[in-house]
Amino acid sequence: NACDSLKILCAYKKMPLPEIGASVTFAPLSEDAPSITFTRRVPDESTSTTRAAAERERAAAAAAAAGVSGLGLEGGGGDGSRSEDTSTTKEDEETRREEEDEEEDDDDDEEDVRPSTPPADLSEPSWKSPSVLRRAKRRGNNAGKTQPTPTRPPRQPPRVVITPAEEASHLETWTVAALCRCLSLENILLVLNGALLEKQMVVLCPNLGELSACVLSVAALLRPLRWQSLMLPVLPQDMISFLEAPVPFVVGVQHKTSEVRRCTKDLSRVNAYKDTVKLRGHTPALPRLKELSAVLRPLHYAVQVAMRGSRRHPIAEPSGEARIAARAFLSAWREYLAAVVANLRAYAITEVNADEERVSILLKDSFVDSFSRTDRAFMRAFCET
Repeated sequence: NACDSLKILCAYKKMPLPEIGASVTFAPLSEDAPSITFTRRVPDESTSTTRAAAERERAAAAAAAAGVSGLGLEGGGGDGSRSEDTSTTKEDEETRREEEDEEEDDDDDEEDVRPSTPPADLSEPSWKSPSVLRRAKRRGNNAGKTQPTPTRPPRQPPRVVITPAEEASHLETWTVAALCRCLSLENILLVLNGALLEKQMVVLCPNLGELSACVLSVAALLRPLRWQSLMLPVLPQDMISFLEAPVPFVVGVQHKTSEVRRCTKDLSRVNAYKDTVKLRGHTPALPRLKELSAVLRPLHYAVQVAMRGSRRHPIAEPSGEARIAARAFLSAWREYLAAVVANLRAYAITEVNADEERVSILLKDSFVDSFSRTDRAFMRAFCET
């Protein structure tokens, strides 16, 4: 049991340390109990612990030769034996600590990758242990290696939302300049007349740039009003049957084929290449048409003159003079259009329904009667759109 083991150990501690290979026999328990024999074996120098024990044996032999007490080797009593065992325990503990440091060094090779600054000269004496110096040296070697930095996903550009007013402002200069170069003033006023009355208009031109500009200029010239129906700068050939749709539209067609002639015989046609406009159905003239023509004619001529020198440039990049002349033409037309609808709010009744929505009702007859007799036909058709 535990008590017997303790008695055996204490009795062995009091005995002198035998020579290597010698045996000692004693009976620490009782006279009736069997005796116990211990044999001191030759140490194995294959491990670090046995090597340390061999070194201690050689040091003890050298000390005995020099006349120093044998530290228990020649019957130095219980005190010498206990001092020998105490020194052995301390050296074993130091050996165990060195082995643990070596295991920590192996773990640092795999886990510790943080860069650090190594000592200036590792060969100089230092109070640090060898394991600390080796770890610092490995960290110094890793410091020169570039560590991969985490890559962030590219930032998405903010979404740009263009309002109809901004879209019209971007289109107004070059589209109006191209329209004035392709069509005469009379034909431009016919196109605007058909757009205000929501006609079904087809623009024909083999040049894609001029074709798109003529169609898109309608949106810029109608401001502050807005085209509520369909507008296509270029209609694909496989969608020609769309021209038979019973809705208002302004559509551009590049090639005038036999199928296009068949589908557009009852529609309003604008030939930008030949400068001709044909509106179908009853189309009353614009209000105060003579006064409007007198104001716009010199401005239209200025645009045409400025555009003559820019035929070599792309249609969307007119010269500076052409842009200035186009803005002047557009400003004069918008003043006229604003004057036509200036009294529109005065003849509208606004109510708020149960859902708190504002509903406006236009008094058409009263609004039409506010114009002269010659202009009432157009205004009556305009109020129906």
